[in-house]
Amino acid sequence: MGPPPSIAVLITNRNDARYVGEAIDPVLCRVPAPVPVVVVDDASTDDSASVLAGDGDRVALVRPGGVGQGGAVTAGLPHRDADVVICLDADDRLLPRALARVGRAFAVRPRPVRVHYPLRVIDADGRPTGETRPHPPLRLPAGDLAPGTLASPFDAPRAGMSGDAFARATLEPLMPVPDRFADGYPVHASSLYGPVGAVGDALGEYRVHGANAYGAGDGSLD
Repeated sequence: MGPPPSIAVLITNRNDARYVGEAIDPVLCRVPAPVPVVVVDDASTDDSASVLAGDGDRVALVRPGGVGQGGAVTAGLPHRDADVVICLDADDRLLPRALARVGRAFAVRPRPVRVHYPLRVIDADGRPTGETRPHPPLRLPAGDLAPGTLASPFDAPRAGMSGDAFARATLEPLMPVPDRFADGYPVHASSLYGPVGAVGDALGEYRVHGANAYGAGDGSLD
């Protein structure tokens, strides 16, 4: 096992003023040291600006202006130099153990190009619904996923974008992320570059609230 990688969290926000603070705070409050955070605010028209202003220089704030989820990921990536990038929708959140577990998963040799993990489902108020993504008994696959990705990319279980951490060296060549397939393109494309790691227990929470700005019905590969 090699040394633990450096990690940054990239949060994409569009009109999630109610939730974006919950996405940011667990990362900034991490002990012993916070992890760098980039928030890409994609032309929000709600109170996101005032919420994000409260974080000051602890967060790198990027405002590319109405570029969609794919453009938001592309715009945010250059603003933090780290070995691993965790992508997180602003209405979702990481569990306290997530960063340490992701770090250990990337410290193995050969280093994975991506690590994914289940997400607990929560409602608009943050209460667990009892569901997880992917739904049991489905389990996230690991290892060489390239043959299956090429043959049938939509068959493999996955949790969603907030359940993925990417090796930066793999993610950068995939830029720019096309907005039409923003949620699935980095996942499927990265699987062609090397082994994929999987964590068995949930490391994040996927929020269902009926007003998700980036949804599976809007160009997602799910």
